[in-house]
Amino acid sequence: MSKKLPVVKEVSDFNVEFADNGFVLNYSGQDENDDWTTSKMVIFDLDSLLSATIDIVTGKQQQKKSSSIILSWITLVELVTLLWIFSVVARISLWWKRFMESIAKRLGRLL
Repeated sequence: MSKKLPVVKEVSDFNVEFADNGFVLNYSGQDENDDWTTSKMVIFDLDSLLSATIDIVTGKQQQKKSSSIILSWITLVELVTLLWIFSVVARISLWWKRFMESIAKRLGRLL
């Protein structure tokens, strides 16, 4: 992700919320001045969400100077799996919405 993230170290947590037009990424940690802060980003596509999440996770790992490559790969695999699950849920949600709209249209024609 090309945009510089406001929280650059000691990321304590992050979460992803689904929005109608994409995702909302919330995370907290310390900024460049060692002040604790929370950041919120609206992200419109899954690729950008994956990129931002990797930036946050790798930034946290670099700050802690983790020397375990295995841990990095496990974290990355877990992250990719989690984002894949998010994409599947989003697709199912969209399919369900379209399915219910088609049912509503059919019922409207019958009444």
